[in-house]
Amino acid sequence: MRRVLVIQHVADEPPLAIGDVLAAKGISVDIMRVDRGDPVPTTLASDGLVIMGGPMGVADTARLPHLGQEITLLRDALAQGKPILGVCLGSQLLAAALGARVSPGPAKEIGWHPVTLEPAAQGDALFGAAPQQFIGFHWHGDIFELPAGATALARSERTAVQAFRHGRAWGILFHLEVSRDAVHGFTRAFADELAAEQLDGAAIAAAASDHCATLEQLGREVFSRWAELVLTLGPQRTPFADLGGAAVVHDLAMRFYDAMEAHEPALTALHECESPGKVSRGARERFALFLAGWLGGPQDYTAQHGPPRLRMRHREVPVDAGMRDAWLRSMTLAMDAAGITGDVRRYLDARFAEVANFLRNID
Repeated sequence: MRRVLVIQHVADEPPLAIGDVLAAKGISVDIMRVDRGDPVPTTLASDGLVIMGGPMGVADTARLPHLGQEITLLRDALAQGKPILGVCLGSQLLAAALGARVSPGPAKEIGWHPVTLEPAAQGDALFGAAPQQFIGFHWHGDIFELPAGATALARSERTAVQAFRHGRAWGILFHLEVSRDAVHGFTRAFADELAAEQLDGAAIAAAASDHCATLEQLGREVFSRWAELVLTLGPQRTPFADLGGAAVVHDLAMRFYDAMEAHEPALTALHECESPGKVSRGARERFALFLAGWLGGPQDYTAQHGPPRLRMRHREVPVDAGMRDAWLRSMTLAMDAAGITGDVRRYLDARFAEVANFLRNID
């Protein structure tokens, strides 16, 4: 039997229709209640991952450590190529895991508002049969940029990216999973937020009678398509394997630092150095382990080379455009020196662009 892990953040935002559809498809649903202290794993053993919504945000990771743990889990699931579905907060965490900026929007988007599908949604595995426009249920304050390498699937008047796809992962900012009772529950649970925004909760709840039937039908179609992916998709071959495994990744990491030391002295100086202009062996090994995990093969790499030898020394360093460009130049030289070409090179170029996007979003 296939299994899906569902992470639930608060009592009032369970998987609802998502759980119903998965169960109807014969998929076992394991609900993890982080609000009750359930620990978040670092590796996804299930066949798929669903992360639900909640009133917290990506900016709350210091206050709520499980959010950072969920981002780590998302990156593992992405590396494994397993189906992922992020709803509301879950979509924000997915965007953050992919290196995109997540930040407060100009105004909260709460209630019933039109959603318009992008042209790319016509061929999408989940939204391919959805109408070009429909009324969605919204309850969010934070928004996100489209992650590098992702495809935008939907927008609204207030929010440029309402849904996106990245590989086998989908982020949906609006709520397709709700029922009429669930909408009423939202308005009761988050009444203080409605009052602060001067919104009429009774009117939002009443409008559920007009919109929920259509939205529930669309939600069942979208979630059924996602469930079919869980049932039919096998393990995805990782770029780590295509690149050549642990030895090649270790070589690439070492060449990266060789290039940095030779051509980027300012960037080199920011690293843990064992002598002027020479990045320490420990720092090199940590980067190699990070690179292996990022490309999908941390277990293979660790088996051959062991864990990093030294702990990271914390540095408060402002990131600027010159530093980002120096990082990318060093990696380009490393890939050239390693003779990486073709599809693997194109893949790596895209992934390193994600890193540059992440660095660009550091304030």
